Formats: sequence, C-alpha cells, structure tokens
Amino acid sequence: MKRPNALKIIFSLAGLAVLYFLFQKMGAGNVADRIYQMGWPLVLVLFFPIIVQHILFVYGWRLAIPGRSASFWSLFQVHLLGEAFNYIIPSGQMGGEPMKAFSLRRDIGGIPALGSVIAAKTVKTIAMVLFILAGILLSVDLDPLSPEFKKTTLASVLLFLSLCVLFLLLQHRGLFGPLARFLEKRSFPVPAGFRNKIAQWDVLDADLKEFYTGRKQKFLFSLFLFTAGWAVGFLEVSLFLHLLGVPSSLSTALAIEAFSLMINTALFFVPGGLGTQEGGKVLIFQLLSLDPVTGLTLGLARRMREMTWVAFGLAVFVYWPLHMKVASNK
Repeated sequence: MKRPNALKIIFSLAGLAVLYFLFQKMGAGNVADRIYQMGWPLVLVLFFPIIVQHILFVYGWRLAIPGRSASFWSLFQVHLLGEAFNYIIPSGQMGGEPMKAFSLRRDIGGIPALGSVIAAKTVKTIAMVLFILAGILLSVDLDPLSPEFKKTTLASVLLFLSLCVLFLLLQHRGLFGPLARFLEKRSFPVPAGFRNKIAQWDVLDADLKEFYTGRKQKFLFSLFLFTAGWAVGFLEVSLFLHLLGVPSSLSTALAIEAFSLMINTALFFVPGGLGTQEGGKVLIFQLLSLDPVTGLTLGLARRMREMTWVAFGLAVFVYWPLHMKVASNK
C-alpha cells in the first residue's frame, strides 16, 4: 500500500473514531431529536442560501478569465465539479482546481484557463482570510472567549494572511517561469513536457500580472464577490441556529463560521473533513459556552448540505463527456 493511501485511511478512521466518540458521549438520540426539531425547513436550507455563495464564487472566478468570458451556466457546472473534488480529495481544497482548468482549456486555451483558476483560488483564499479576520475582530466582545485565545487566533490569521499576500506578490513579480528555470538548472527530475513549455509558464506569469494590475477593477470586484460569498456561510449558520431554537447574536454566528473555516483549513488533510466538521463545531460551541449537542447537530446538518452539493458536482462529472462544453459569449 502506498503511503499517501495509507495516510488517507488512517485519517478517515480517525475521523470515524471522533464521530463515534461524539455520538457515544452526547447520545445519538439527542442529536436525532434536534434534527427532527428543524423540520422541513432543513430541506430548504440545504439549497438556500448556499446557492447564493456558489453564484458569487462563479462570478468572482469569471472576472479572472481574460478576454472573452465563458457562459455563467457552463462555469457554474465546472465550479460544482471542481468543488466536489475539492471536498473529496484531501489536498487543501486544491484537488478539483486542475479539473476546472482542464474543462476550459479547449475554449480559452490551456494557459489562460490555468491562470484564471490560479488567480481565482488566490483571491478566494485571501477573501476567506479577510472574512475570518473580520469575524474574529467583530466577536471580541464575546465573554466566553479568553483574551489569550483571541490573541492567538488573531496572530494565526494575520500570519496566514501575510503568506497569502506574499504568494500574490510572487505571482505579480513572476513565479512560475522563474521556478521552472530554477528547477531545470538544479537538475531536478522535471518532466520533459514541463521543460519544453517554460516559455508558456512565462505567459502564465504575464496573464496573472495583467489581472492583478492591468485589470485592477476586476481584481478588486472579484475580491469583493468572494468575500461576500464567504459571508453567506455566516447567514447559513444563523438560519440553522434559528431552526434549532438557539438564541444567538450576530457576533456569535459570525464567530462560529469564522472559527469553522479556520478548523476546516487547518485540518484539510482529513478526507471530506470526516469528523473534523462535527468535532470542530462541538469544540467551538464549548468555547462559546453553548450546548455542544447543538454544535454536533449543526455539524451534521452542514454535512448533509455539503453532500447534497457534492452529489450535484459528481453528477456533472458523470455527464461531462456528453454535455460539458464551455460555450463562450461572443
């Protein structure tokens, strides 16, 4: 068995163990009662407001595509496909990005497609960190959180934001072409196809720089759309808490979403976030002096929503050979 596969199995088993422990400690019946309490509106929350987030993310990505833009509906399908693989593959939300670039290469070219995916992922990540930072700053008045915890989380987010900005600046100066030449000079085992296309990596660098500077308004608007998209998650948490009958302030819901994103990002290596989604919510609710059973219920409801949209993305993948063709607007 290859080591990466073994690690996937180990992390998956660890996640299942966490779920088993949580159900044993809090009672599966208690969780089932909470889910039943949400009633039929739970079905609606599986689709709304998350569909608004997907729409905002697609438009944010669309702005990063140079020249002619692809149709929204086609990009929406590609987005669902990529996000499904991002969810399934434990690769820091990167497993589905090559699928997105591959789907666009015939219509706008391989390098522009790859550049749009890299730019969109960079902006999306920066937007996520900005939302987390705002969530932490706006929840400083929550008494259950100790000053030490607030300072530690704030420092961690600022460090991650600095790394994201550094990555953006490296792209602006030219990253992939110089990196390819560096690997070639150092005699690293670089595939021949990679070496033969070093000039194209320079084109990729130029496309990225043009997006960040030459199309600055689109870049800033893309950042706004992605940030707004992450904020939709906060609205979803508020709706779930309302259905669960939990009285909570806006700052509490904002803190739950911000800390959830932090945990999911830190534990990206767990396949499908198995156990981390639910365990993370329990931990957050305990930190906020809220009922941990409600936290576990929220985690399971979130998983139900995620699996619903993963199913849509996999459906796109199944029908992709016959129906997936990105049509560009004239």
